[in-house]
Amino acid sequence: MNQRQGPHVIDHALKTQHVRGISEASQRVLAARICGCPVEAIAEHLSFSVSSVYREIERIQIAIFDPLSLKRDGWATSRWFSHHTSCCVAFAASLIRDGRIFPREKGVTG
Repeated sequence: MNQRQGPHVIDHALKTQHVRGISEASQRVLAARICGCPVEAIAEHLSFSVSSVYREIERIQIAIFDPLSLKRDGWATSRWFSHHTSCCVAFAASLIRDGRIFPREKGVTG
């Protein structure tokens, strides 16, 4: 498959490209990125290094796009995410839905 194919063909491929076994930490990173959080903020809130956040994003994108021979891209990652909220990224989707992307800090109640 190549990028020149119509958006409907690419969208269909993204719908059928399941990625199983995405870790909880990776899903937290993905949820935060989908919501537009900067990588630096994600790293700070999740106690990761900035490079670790980039590696998590890259791992997920490799699993999504490389089997389809598609270019890794933020927009397409968001599109893929929207198709897989009830399966591959159900945990991440629940974090977004419940407004709890980042775990609560110690000592914070509410």
